[in-house]
Amino acid sequence: MALNDLTPKLRTRMNQTERRVGFFVITASILVLIAIGYYAYSSAVRKGWTRKKVPYFTLVSSADGLKVGDSVMLMGFKAGVITSVLPNDPGEYYNVTVRFEIWEPYYGYLWTDSEVQLKSSLLGGKILEVTKGGQSGRTDGLSATYQEKDGRFYMWIDPTGDEPEGHWSERPIRRKDIGYLLVCYEGDDVMSSANNLVTQISDQLPGVFSLTNQVIALFEESTKLLTHLSDSIEKTYPIVENLQTISTMLTNADGSLGEWVIPSEMNKEIIQTIGSVRGTVNTTETNIATISQSINESLINLADITANLREQVQANSYILSSVSKLVLDLDDMVQGLKRNWLLKGSFGSQTNAIPESLLEPSFGGRPQK
Repeated sequence: MALNDLTPKLRTRMNQTERRVGFFVITASILVLIAIGYYAYSSAVRKGWTRKKVPYFTLVSSADGLKVGDSVMLMGFKAGVITSVLPNDPGEYYNVTVRFEIWEPYYGYLWTDSEVQLKSSLLGGKILEVTKGGQSGRTDGLSATYQEKDGRFYMWIDPTGDEPEGHWSERPIRRKDIGYLLVCYEGDDVMSSANNLVTQISDQLPGVFSLTNQVIALFEESTKLLTHLSDSIEKTYPIVENLQTISTMLTNADGSLGEWVIPSEMNKEIIQTIGSVRGTVNTTETNIATISQSINESLINLADITANLREQVQANSYILSSVSKLVLDLDDMVQGLKRNWLLKGSFGSQTNAIPESLLEPSFGGRPQK
């Protein structure tokens, strides 16, 4: 169906759809072009197309593992790429010439004492690495490999027999020039070292197997010894339990040692006896306290009586004199009755003479001589 046969409304919708599709295609094309341009720029930066670069070369014995485009490393950074790997003439001492470029600013690190190290990797490839200048310990004769003037690079010419002093090249260096020579020190091939290591390990395997057999025998003897030791330990379990019980009784603060030495029944009887003795002692103490209190009261009463008697004696100082006089008078009266004839028979015969008093009683004073 021709476009003219469509209704105006459908024709309008078709035109809008075509414009949207055209806008999408143009936008997608622009994005693709931007992505391609970014990829190209990134590749150029990664490959050093946008950087300044100077040529170098080195001589190696074999090109094995080296190819154009491989990275050249400096201090762990990618500082350039290999530009060519060419064989030398048959009469040359070194077999291969490897040319490479160093980008800015890394060529500023390369001096006349810089070197190239060819290292092997475990995957079979090789890595070309240049060293920073000024690390050789030399104090004189060092110079940068290139210097830049007016956007051009001039190479340092080392001293030779014809030219005993070094100098800068008269004309600027171009990219197609071979560049400055850096001496290469080839390291040991990693794969060869690995093969040698495997060979040495294979040679030592019989000794290792013999040692392994000895170790296995030692393990068997150790297992038997551990089995016997386990049996011995099981036999010592009762002793350990008894020791633990004794230790518990000795370390208990509630007198477990006494409970261990003295049986429980004897311990009860001792406790009862001690209780009885304690009660008796308490009763005796009470009685002694009561008796002591009674004696104390009696002594106090006796002291009071004595004090009263003393006061009475002191108050009646003539009582004793009166009593003494009364006794003498009574004796005189009895003696008089004995001499009376009427009453004389009432008294018995006198066996002994009545002793006469040597002292005459007196009233209240000293006796008179």
